[in-house]
Amino acid sequence: MIALIIVVNNTRPSFYGNQFASVLRNKFSLRQNAILGADSPLQLVTEEGMMWVYIRDYFVPNIVEDKYTSGDAKASANEAGTILMNLRRIGAIRIRQLRARAGTCHLRHKFTASVDYCVAPFTKTDQSKAAFGPGDRFQYSPPAGEQSFFIQQRFYPGGGFIQLLNTTNREGAIAHINSLMADQFVDAQTRLIDIRFSFINPYVDNVAVGTIAFEFLAGGGVRPHSNFHLVSLSGFPAGRDYQVKIFFEALLYSFVVYMAIVQIVLLFRQRMEYFSHGWNWLDLTLITLFILLFAFRMQSVKVLEDFEFEVSDDKYVDFSKVEFIRVSERRTLAFAIFLSFFKVFEFLQSNPKLSQLVSTLEEAAPQMSTFLVVILIVLFAFAFSAQLLFGEMIAEFSNFSQTLAKLVRMALGDTDYNELIYVDYAVGSLFFFVLVFFLVLFLLQMFLAIIMGANERVLDEVGEKQWAGADPGALTMAWILAKNFVRKIFGYQPIRIMTEAEKEALVKSADRNRDGFIDAAELERFVQQSPSKTPDLLGVEQVEDLYKRYDLSSPNAFNLAEQRTFFSVLDERRQHIVLLSKLLGLKEALGAGAAAPARGNDDDESSNE
Repeated sequence: MIALIIVVNNTRPSFYGNQFASVLRNKFSLRQNAILGADSPLQLVTEEGMMWVYIRDYFVPNIVEDKYTSGDAKASANEAGTILMNLRRIGAIRIRQLRARAGTCHLRHKFTASVDYCVAPFTKTDQSKAAFGPGDRFQYSPPAGEQSFFIQQRFYPGGGFIQLLNTTNREGAIAHINSLMADQFVDAQTRLIDIRFSFINPYVDNVAVGTIAFEFLAGGGVRPHSNFHLVSLSGFPAGRDYQVKIFFEALLYSFVVYMAIVQIVLLFRQRMEYFSHGWNWLDLTLITLFILLFAFRMQSVKVLEDFEFEVSDDKYVDFSKVEFIRVSERRTLAFAIFLSFFKVFEFLQSNPKLSQLVSTLEEAAPQMSTFLVVILIVLFAFAFSAQLLFGEMIAEFSNFSQTLAKLVRMALGDTDYNELIYVDYAVGSLFFFVLVFFLVLFLLQMFLAIIMGANERVLDEVGEKQWAGADPGALTMAWILAKNFVRKIFGYQPIRIMTEAEKEALVKSADRNRDGFIDAAELERFVQQSPSKTPDLLGVEQVEDLYKRYDLSSPNAFNLAEQRTFFSVLDERRQHIVLLSKLLGLKEALGAGAAAPARGNDDDESSNE
């Protein structure tokens, strides 16, 4: 776990790396700018005209800074390729288009006279690669090792109609955009425009790869998208710091190999029973994730060793493959460390107090599985209704998966009531209040009641096991040993602990006739001969704990009902201690004090039994 944490700490972006990607995101995606007379961020670009205004009037002037704030021209090409004082652009800016073939969807006969053709959503099979524009200016370029691009629910392949933006000066770049607009680079067949660029920050030794994309939807309009990923260009370079990183990575993978060997041995021993334990499934998942992580790590090292590029303003540098590997590596590592911390609960199960979370989930699992069916029925009912009522006007209700996510958020308080009643005033308000009643006031409260009830039962069980002398587990035993060491140093009486061998020897010494049971006579004889060892035999610190625990009416005597309760909570190690006759005489034998107070008729009847 320590090795994994160190590897994660060295893999995650640093503070300066995060700041590097954040300033680019704020500059090109979040900051508002004037688009068609309104101050809007990138996310509010919803049509072709707004896209061109954003690219020409905002994106290009901010990515090509050929002048200082004083108005003086930058002296060198390196200075002209630098923004935000010290972020150097790597390569040219690439603008790519993907197109769909015309006539890829059915057109009703009544509209054939007024509609020329119909274009369906983008698919790889319906992709258009035909040249277009004045004099077939725009030619298709096949993919050259570029990774597929994913936006929400759709993959876009590499290649396409490529334009490299002239970045020698700002006026030239703006003129290039104007020529694309004049030659109708975007038309009805356009389904994706994506802009790729990258910057390096020498201080953090990372490259930020930026993507700004515009999806042209078959239903009309434009949907913008942006992401900025940090890419480390270091594989296993020299240096003391990197040697430490390599050491801990090797240590981590050594543990993974050991864990895999242990699981293989368990699988051969337990056969099919192996798959009936949830912790074994967790181990298999972790091993699989670490194998994937190792594969991504080795692949990234190989790719970086072969990756050569030239920093030039007229050549595009494709970081998509390195970006994909690095992002996949971080995502895999994120899942691995998340599940690894849950693995800690497996080791904490030996201690009743520390295993309460897992025990509560196990206790609540039967009820939760039944209750989950009820929740799904109600959620599905609301989801289908919400799609029909609000799907045309509210994007979050436009498909089933987004609708389910929105309903869960509404149940947790993230809702816009005004948005619902704006779409449908009467039905929107009714839908909201019915949803709140069923999901929040009813089902959510039932869910909490199941969890709290299970937790209460687990806490009671923990208390019973602790009193009955159950094995405290390895972690608790280690903690007791550490406390005893400190108590001895300061002259305090150490806490009494016994090994399993000592416990078995104690039981055998009390069982005089070697029949495997301890009757009342043997117990009384043992108490008389070894009174100091009696609490160890019964699993309590003091004899009075027996009475305090079970005899509420009379704290100095047992009745038969309390005797049965006592035996019901004894663990496996102590269940062979059987009291066969009157435990009411135990008080005098142990020297607990004066005679017990007078008991009621019910107690007399139970003692006569």
